[in-house]
Amino acid sequence: MIKTLFVSNDVQLSKKMITELKTSEYSVTVQTENKTDICHLTEYELVVVDFESLKNDNFICEMIDDNINCPIIAVLPEGELGIKSIIDCGIEDYIEKPFKK
Repeated sequence: MIKTLFVSNDVQLSKKMITELKTSEYSVTVQTENKTDICHLTEYELVVVDFESLKNDNFICEMIDDNINCPIIAVLPEGELGIKSIIDCGIEDYIEKPFKK
């Protein structure tokens, strides 16, 4: 199982992500922006961040710079114009909402 952290303030999206990732054999921990413990981020193999639900995008960029050495995927609203700035801060890739199967 891939140990995954999902950072989001959106409770409904978090529940959907847990369900989907667990069916693909990911071990998922969900944390909100305010509860993310930067000290423990090194234990994850993948970090997925819902940028739309966060109040402070810089929080993630600062967190990435100092503490994460694994792939990071951003979840963005469809047509998000800030993709370049998010990728510039260390995000490897992104997926757009709404999700399609």
